[in-house]
Amino acid sequence: MMRSVSFVDRLEFEFAGNHSSHGLCLGDVDGDGLNELVVGSVDGVLAIFKEIKNTKPWRKCSDLGMITSVAVGDILNKKKNLVIVSTTEGLCHIFDFHQNQTNSGKGSSEEGSKTGTGIRPIHSQYLSLNVKTLLVDCIDPGGAVDVFVGHTDRAVGAYRWDSDTHSLVALTERLPLNGQVGSLSVGVVPGRSGGCGQLLVSQAGGTCIPLVYSSSHTPRDGNGTKTGNRNETETGAEAGAELPSNGWMVELTYQKGSVDGIIGVVQRRNPIVGTEIVGNITPAPQSIDHSSSSSSSSGNQVGRKGDGTGLCGTLTALCTLDGSIKLLKDENKQWELQVDHSIFSLHCLDTTGCGGDEIVGCAWDGMTYIVDQKRNVVKFNFGENVCAFSAGKYGCEGRDVPCLVYTTFHGQIFIYRNVTLPSIPSTNMLQSLKTNDFPVEVRQKWDSFTDVQKRTHIRDCLYAPHSQS
Repeated sequence: MMRSVSFVDRLEFEFAGNHSSHGLCLGDVDGDGLNELVVGSVDGVLAIFKEIKNTKPWRKCSDLGMITSVAVGDILNKKKNLVIVSTTEGLCHIFDFHQNQTNSGKGSSEEGSKTGTGIRPIHSQYLSLNVKTLLVDCIDPGGAVDVFVGHTDRAVGAYRWDSDTHSLVALTERLPLNGQVGSLSVGVVPGRSGGCGQLLVSQAGGTCIPLVYSSSHTPRDGNGTKTGNRNETETGAEAGAELPSNGWMVELTYQKGSVDGIIGVVQRRNPIVGTEIVGNITPAPQSIDHSSSSSSSSGNQVGRKGDGTGLCGTLTALCTLDGSIKLLKDENKQWELQVDHSIFSLHCLDTTGCGGDEIVGCAWDGMTYIVDQKRNVVKFNFGENVCAFSAGKYGCEGRDVPCLVYTTFHGQIFIYRNVTLPSIPSTNMLQSLKTNDFPVEVRQKWDSFTDVQKRTHIRDCLYAPHSQS
């Protein structure tokens, strides 16, 4: 039976304007070791919220265009997080919030310039039309971080920062897909623990497509045009070697072993229902297989969470708008859960402190489901229609704490912080007293009681507290 929980410790921020479901993310944008909240609206306003000092944005920029997606990552491959913003007009803007000074002028709001919160992008360029979602992550065995783009016209692309031209350069031609792109995530190629990554693209019907890099060994000129004619192609996952750097073409190809390139196509019920995906889920400690952790490699690897377990990055979760949530392990379905709400956003977060991630899904009406890796479920009712949702770590009082982020259609952002649960499944007090969570003296005295005495003590504690005599 599904139980309900209540969270009350929350922050409230002001942010006027609606935004897309991908216009919200958490990340450390200024290098202080604490995560900030990044929000981009359809009115072209980008806002950064930091800690709990003020209900208004810490940094703000306007007139950026209709923002469709925001992301945080090491875009320049210089071990420094930047913010990237995409718009429906095909523009992308990159922001560096490590700078202490604020900027006025084009790209910064007039109000922000007066208050010291305004900032303008360090780089803007035309990227591509019809951008729906962005992802900044690494699937390159060499450790390079790339910008992956999902389009509304059923295509994906990959870009990498070129230090020579000081711009994002397309690594590959746009790869057309059969279905609508829901979201993007990354994972590890099943059966390989050497850091070989894959891009996971959710497809309509509760399926996903795994894509990997392959190097065609064909040099390109400064305009990105192929200049060679070599036909040999080797995928990075098969070669296990570093992919070509600047001056070489890289291609996204289907990962072998899936049905027509699609994982889960056999179990697909409704081929048109929207799907979201989250990969690189950290396995729960009890599910870790230490026997497969014999190999290791240096450098920036995909699935850094849980390194050394051998199962890192092999867990993936999918959700659909018809209320289905399922967990995949090595591209094989472990279980499926059907709920009564349309899940539009999916994330992973450790809410129990056990070291493994739970799956967090949110519906349009604010109903939130937290599911562990054994399919135990708790639900939390936010109680209001949701414009966008995110789950992750947010910096509060000098440390990152697990949180749930909701934005409404009325210009409000709510952050439920310190979202922690003792366990996802219901616990039995008799069983809990047998664990090491209680002092030895308490457990010894409890063990000396008869069953009748135990029931009496529990009843008195819950319903009949001692009265003063």
